Amino acid sequence: YGFDKPSTTEAFVVDFSANDLRYNDSVMNIVKYKNHFSDALKPWRKTNLVYKKKNYSVKYKFHGTDLFIYHNKKMSLKIKSKKYIDGAKKFNLISGLVEGSFVNIFLSQQAKNSQLIGPDPGKTVLANLNGQIEDYWFTQDISEDYLAAKHNLYDYKVFKNSDNWDRNGFGHYSELAKFSYYLDEENTNSSEDITSFKKFQNFFNSLHSDNDNSFKKNIDYNYMGRFLANLYFFY
Repeated sequence: YGFDKPSTTEAFVVDFSANDLRYNDSVMNIVKYKNHFSDALKPWRKTNLVYKKKNYSVKYKFHGTDLFIYHNKKMSLKIKSKKYIDGAKKFNLISGLVEGSFVNIFLSQQAKNSQLIGPDPGKTVLANLNGQIEDYWFTQDISEDYLAAKHNLYDYKVFKNSDNWDRNGFGHYSELAKFSYYLDEENTNSSEDITSFKKFQNFFNSLHSDNDNSFKKNIDYNYMGRFLANLYFFY
């Protein structure tokens, strides 16, 4: 198993209504004929979640773009709540069938070991999303609550790559020079957002200039050393 298996009494139970179940089935029937799970098919919906005999009003939506688990009649969910549930207000319940998630788990754990800012490595939990209790991975995305609780960060700007595959076209670019094209629309909705991104671009451009050292004083070379060392896990 690889991890300590939790008790079934601590399982996350998503208490879908009859309407929720009909909606979930209709969406999963649609994506059977798609090559990816687009965001347009994943709006947030209200439902209830039971954890340790307590009932929580939450919102949920489907997680991920890969369709492998959905073709196998499984699902992964994003959950958000106004109250903390097992220490988190926003978290994912990722099906054990998503083999690629273990790569992300390893990299997130490695980032944590290296004292880098990164996603939550997470833990194994039991959850009931489709009528039976199964293994899921409980993890948190990077968010305001997560960064405040885990890294004591409050004054920052997050640039998020877009998950809109219809806008992006096929696949991802890895070159940072292409970053602006893949920037999520939510980061460019205001003049403040645009100013923040221009500052980032100026900082990035200064790294390639021998004449401009004004931005380099803002670099934490110790942190960047740990970050760059971890890039070798991608090769």
